[in-house]
Amino acid sequence: MAIDSHYLRRKIKYHITQLKKYMTLHDEDITSDKVDQYYSAVEIQVIEIAALTRKLRDLDKLPDNTLENVMIDLIKYESNGPESQRSFVSMEDEYNLDIPMHAQLPLARVVDLVIHSYILQAWGSNEEEYYFTSILFTSDRTRLDGLYEINLSDLITACLKVCNTYPYRMETSYDKKEQRWIKKRF
Repeated sequence: MAIDSHYLRRKIKYHITQLKKYMTLHDEDITSDKVDQYYSAVEIQVIEIAALTRKLRDLDKLPDNTLENVMIDLIKYESNGPESQRSFVSMEDEYNLDIPMHAQLPLARVVDLVIHSYILQAWGSNEEEYYFTSILFTSDRTRLDGLYEINLSDLITACLKVCNTYPYRMETSYDKKEQRWIKKRF
């Protein structure tokens, strides 16, 4: 097979290392002429990590339901309704950012939302001294359900856990009704 999980896992770890570097930046580290460049770099790293993590699952390189079983705590912001949606995103108008609510999603859902994002915005926190601490996201399909915020450290921890998980056994059986082989990875 052309795609060996070793190389995918190595690439995920590379992107995580890059993302961690961006997470150590302070306000004074980012010049005004490079702000967009840094935001884009963080967002692209998150997309790469999400896409490659999901690809591990899609290529059967993880035990079954690994991404579904890793739960991540997040913050959810309610949508202000369909009439608030803009042709150009305006998070402050589209979502109630004043009332954060606790939520939890499986990593499988998080990577899907990031990959199919309607909004994907690097975000910082005044409480922590760093410029990038979290990411705001929702997909084009879920934009009316709300906007999610995930701590980048939590995303990294979850993706590293998955990246370091390997199937240790596989069982196969032929399903006559579906006329195909069924694989189960443990």
